Amino acid sequence: MTDIIPTTEATALIDPPPHRDCPVPPDPESALVAAVWAGPSGLGTSAARLARELTLGSVPSPAYLERPWGDGTAAPLYVPAVERVDDSLATEVDDRLLIWAKDCGFTDDQADLMRRAGFGRLAMLTHTDTDDPDRLLIAAQLNAAWWAADDLYADDSKMGATPTELP
Repeated sequence: MTDIIPTTEATALIDPPPHRDCPVPPDPESALVAAVWAGPSGLGTSAARLARELTLGSVPSPAYLERPWGDGTAAPLYVPAVERVDDSLATEVDDRLLIWAKDCGFTDDQADLMRRAGFGRLAMLTHTDTDDPDRLLIAAQLNAAWWAADDLYADDSKMGATPTELP
């Protein structure tokens, strides 16, 4: 036997009212919904969509430019544009690096070479996210140590280095 459903109940089954505990769906015209649905879709593409969402608000990479060097006869270098040049900060980091170098046992001549290498300036130009000389000193110390180790163990034959045996 067939049960007959009254018209009002049948309409409720076809188009049920929204449940009060369910969140209201976002406006399909909103920018967030458009950004989410504009990316790849389908099985296994959620990571690609996430990567796209994370890069939407990212800062573009710094501009590059051609910078002449030397006497001008060579081709210019293609380098990133400098975001900050603070010579007083670079000098402060170099001064602190000199104190550190002498504490580590570098001779006065070696410390002078370290100052002329400009590791403080390198740290200042590279790490534009901080103006703290102590933080920049860490980067300068690491660079100075890496270059000193390379010079001592790979380049200076008088100190026992055998550059021909290096890989």
